[in-house]
Amino acid sequence: LIKIFAVVGWLAWLQVASSAVVEVLAWIRGRPAPDLPSAGAVQPRIRKLVATAAMLISTATPHVTGASASAATAPVPVELVLDIDRASTRLVRTLPSVWTETPGVTTQPSQVAPTHIVQRRDTLWGLAESHLSDPFRWPELLELNQGVPQADGGALCDADLIRTGWVLAFPADATGLLAPPTVPTRTSEAPAAQPVSIPDPEEVEPIPPADPSASTIEAPATTDAPVSTTPHPPAATVVPAADGAEASEPGSTIDNAARGPRVPLPVVGGGLLAASLLVLLSRLRQTQQRRRKPGQRARQPRPELAPIETAIRVTADLDSAQLLDLGLRAFLNGITPQASEQNLSIQAVRILDGRLEILLDQPLAVSPEGFEDLGERRAWQTERSITIERLTRLAEDSSAPLPSLVALGEADGGEVLIDLETAGLLAIDGPVERSRALIRRLTTEAATSTWADHLDIITADPRLGDLTGTQRTRNVDTVEEAIDELAAAKRLITAALRIAGMPNTLAARASGYGTADWTPAVFLHAEPLTPNQLERLRTIVGTGGRGVAAVVPADHSTSEWAITLGETAAQVKPIGLTIIPHILTADTAASIDELLTDTAVDDPARQTNDAADEADSLSARPVADPPMVTGPYIDPPFDIEVRVLGDVDIDGATVDRRKIVELLAYLTLHPGGVTDEHLKTALWPNQAPSTATFNTTISQARHALGRRTEDILRFPHFAATGGLYRLDASVTCDALRFEARAKHARHCEPADAIETLRSALELVRRMPFSAPAGFEWAHTEGLIASYEAMISDAAHRLATLQLEHNDPDGATWAAMQGLKVSPGNEVLYRDRMLASHLAGNVPDIKTILNELCEVVEANEPYDSLQRETLDLYEQLAGQRRKR
Repeated sequence: LIKIFAVVGWLAWLQVASSAVVEVLAWIRGRPAPDLPSAGAVQPRIRKLVATAAMLISTATPHVTGASASAATAPVPVELVLDIDRASTRLVRTLPSVWTETPGVTTQPSQVAPTHIVQRRDTLWGLAESHLSDPFRWPELLELNQGVPQADGGALCDADLIRTGWVLAFPADATGLLAPPTVPTRTSEAPAAQPVSIPDPEEVEPIPPADPSASTIEAPATTDAPVSTTPHPPAATVVPAADGAEASEPGSTIDNAARGPRVPLPVVGGGLLAASLLVLLSRLRQTQQRRRKPGQRARQPRPELAPIETAIRVTADLDSAQLLDLGLRAFLNGITPQASEQNLSIQAVRILDGRLEILLDQPLAVSPEGFEDLGERRAWQTERSITIERLTRLAEDSSAPLPSLVALGEADGGEVLIDLETAGLLAIDGPVERSRALIRRLTTEAATSTWADHLDIITADPRLGDLTGTQRTRNVDTVEEAIDELAAAKRLITAALRIAGMPNTLAARASGYGTADWTPAVFLHAEPLTPNQLERLRTIVGTGGRGVAAVVPADHSTSEWAITLGETAAQVKPIGLTIIPHILTADTAASIDELLTDTAVDDPARQTNDAADEADSLSARPVADPPMVTGPYIDPPFDIEVRVLGDVDIDGATVDRRKIVELLAYLTLHPGGVTDEHLKTALWPNQAPSTATFNTTISQARHALGRRTEDILRFPHFAATGGLYRLDASVTCDALRFEARAKHARHCEPADAIETLRSALELVRRMPFSAPAGFEWAHTEGLIASYEAMISDAAHRLATLQLEHNDPDGATWAAMQGLKVSPGNEVLYRDRMLASHLAGNVPDIKTILNELCEVVEANEPYDSLQRETLDLYEQLAGQRRKR
C-alpha cells in the first residue's frame, strides 16, 4: 500500500514538473504551450500559476529605463483634507492624487492604434487572449500602457490592477477593437505609429447582393459577423414597400447608407449635465407634439444632430440627478430649525455609489431625517437603505436649497458639486481654452439643471450661448452692464434678507418665507476682466451666500474660491480637493444649442415642406378619401411579436438579454434589412462591439426566434440575405400592426373604421419604447415622434367618429389612449370636453381643463393654452374661465 501511494505521488509530481517546464519555456519564448496528453487537468492549473508568477515578477521589475522609470512608478495615495474654515474640525478623506503629472508621459495622435475600454472582470491575460489570440502577450499590454495617465487620474502600474473605464492601447495587430483618433502613448519609448494604407472604396469591387428570396433558405454560413475591412459599409439592398406603403412611413424611411462610418460621440460634460439636457429635450419634444395640428407630420430630428443627441442619451445619469434634487430638498427640510440659528452653508456635495454626501461649514446640532453622520457632524450622507419614495416624502413642499449648484468634475469616482452662490466669486485659473471650456460647461449646466427651481444667469459673452427653452439666461451688451445688473440684484436680496431677519438665502429658503424672493443672480464670463471690474465683483458678492455670484477667469490668489486647471486635473480651493474637471468644447456646445433650437423653434421653410408632404402622411386625409375597402383590418399570420408601444418585450419567444430585445426591435422596424455596420452603430453607439460580442448577440437572437419550418429560420443567416440582417415575415411588431390599421381605417366605412381604430389603440400600453436604457436610435431616427403623432391622430379620429355616433364613453376612451403617448395634447383634451358635454356632464369639463393646465404647467411652465381650447371651454361650460 505504501509503494502504491509512492507511485501515485511520483506520477503526480511528474505531471506537475513536466507541465511547469513546458509552461515556463512557453512563457520565455512568448508562445502558447502545447498540451501534454499525460498532464490532464494539472496543466491548466500550472498555466495559471506560471502566469501569476510572471505578472508578479514583471510588476516587481518593470522593464523601463531612464526617463520612463518615473512613469512606471505607482502614484502614491495622499491624504487630502476637505479644509473649509481652516479650523480644528476637519473631514479627512483618503483619495488618489491625480494632480501630479506623470513625467515622460504625453498623448500622441494616432490613426491606427486600437484601444479598449476596460469593463468589469477584464484582465490583461483575458484581453490578450481575446484580442491578440495569445494570452502570453499580456506583457505587451502592460508595457504599452504602463504609466499612461487615465481619465480618473490613475495609471496602469500593477498588472493585477486595471480599473473599469480605463482606455488601454493595443498593438496594431489586435482584432475586434476601435482605432480612435487619439490614444495615449509614452513619448519616451513608444515609436510613432505608421499610417496604414486603406484601399479606396472606389477600387474595391462590390459584392452583388444575393436574391432576396434566398432569405428563406438556411445557408451553411460559418460566421454571422464578417469583419469589415473597408471604411464604409456596403450599400443596402432596397426593398420596395409592401402594399404601396408611403415612403414617409417610419418602417421604410431609414437609409442604411446614411449613417456612414462610425464617428466618436462628443463628450457632453458629465452625466448630470447630460441628464438636465435630456429632460429639457424631452420637455421641448412634448411641447412640440402638443402644438402639432391633427394630420400634420411629426417633426423629424435632423440626421446631422443624431451624434449629439445620442451622446446626451448615452451619458445622461437620470438616477443621480433625481437623487441630487430630492436629497437636497429633504436635507433642507431636515435642517429647517437650525439653518437660521446657526447661519449654515453647504460647502460641497458629492454623489458616490448611489448615495448623496453633503459637507457643511460647521457641525449640526440635530441629525436630519434620512441622513447619517460621516464624521464630526459636518459631513452627512443619505442612509444606505433609503428609497426614492422615502426621499420624495422627506422632500415634500421644499424649495431648491442650492439653485446655483453645479458639478465641477469627478473625484475618487464620485461627482463633486459646489454652490456658486455660496462661493460668491469663483476664479477659474488655467490655460485660456480650458478655462473657457469649463466656464462654458458651468453656464450650460446652470441654465438647464433639474435641481434648481429658477436661476437668473447674466452673461455678456454671446459665445456662452443662450440655450433655447431654458428661460434662465439673459445676455447684456457689456461687462459693465452685467456687473450693474448683479449689483442691483444684490441690493434687492439684501433688503429682503434684512426684512425677513435671515442671515443668508439658505436659511431663508429653509424657513419657507417668500420662497420666490431668493432666486440667485449669477454672472458668468469667459474672458479676462480688468482689475477694476474684478474688484467691483469682489465687493458685490462679498463672502457669498447672499443671492449673487460670479464665475470669471482670474488668478487663484484673487479669490477665496478658485479652480486651478492643469492638463488633466484641477484643484478646488479652499476645500483642497483634486478633481478631473468636466469641460465643454465650443463645437459640442454649439451642437447642443443647435439641437435644442431645432427641437423648439418652428422653421417656416420646414413647415412648408411638411404641408407639401401631408398627402404622404399616415395621419393625413382622415375622412376625405372615399371608401376603398370593406370590413375591419385582418393581420397577416405571424408567430412572434416584438412589442414597443409601451415596455419593450417579446411575445412568443423567451428572450432575457436586453441587447437581444433591442436587436429584434430594431430589425422588425427596419424590415428591408440593415448592414452589419449600420446595426453595430445603432445598437452600440458609444463603442463598436467586439466580434465575439456581436456574434454572440446575433446567434442568441437567432436561437431565441427558432425556425418557422424545418428549413426556414425566422432570423436568416447574413449570407443568405444578400449581406443584410433582417427577419422573416413570421416576426412582426405591434407598431407595424398599428401602422397598418391606421392606414386601413382611412379607406373604409365609419363603422369598420371605428372597429379597426379601436383594435389599433388597444395595442397601445404606454409611451413607445419605454425602457430603462438603450433605444437611442428610436429617438434619433424619429420613430418615437412618428408613432406618438400617429397614435394621437388615430385617437382623435376615433374620438371624432364616436362623437358622431353619440358614444361619449368610446370617445373618452379613445382620447385617454392617445394621452398615454402624448400627454398635454390639447386636441385630445378638447375631445374629452366634447364627450363630457355630449354626456351632459358639464362639471367634468372644468375638471378636464384644470387637469390640462396642471399638465402644461408641469411640462412647460412658460407656455399657455391654445386659443381653440379656451374658446371651446367657454362655449361648452357657458362661462368665461378666470385667467
